[in-house]
Amino acid sequence: MTDSSKQDIPTVRIAPEIPVIFADAISSQSFGFGAVKMYLSRWDPDPTLVGPNKEAIVCQLVMPVENFVRSVAFLEHRLNQMVALGGISQALADDARKFWTENPDQGTSNA
Repeated sequence: MTDSSKQDIPTVRIAPEIPVIFADAISSQSFGFGAVKMYLSRWDPDPTLVGPNKEAIVCQLVMPVENFVRSVAFLEHRLNQMVALGGISQALADDARKFWTENPDQGTSNA
């Protein structure tokens, strides 16, 4: 018997035929002409192991503005589910939002 006070963790379909792109961040985003463009990046170690880690762009993602807005709403919904199911803490989500509230001019360039 399952505890009705807990939600079941959603099932994720594993699709090995779809390429996987690992990214640490969205490093930039711009918009114009009805489209949104984002660059996904990851932090790679210095090949010589003496310098600092370096950001490397791994993918460019382009989508229509309306679909970007829907995607942001979907991600916000999923973030709320992750908090509710204990996958992440509320503090982690709040800290991320706080950064953008306190730094509204970060990333405002639309270049």
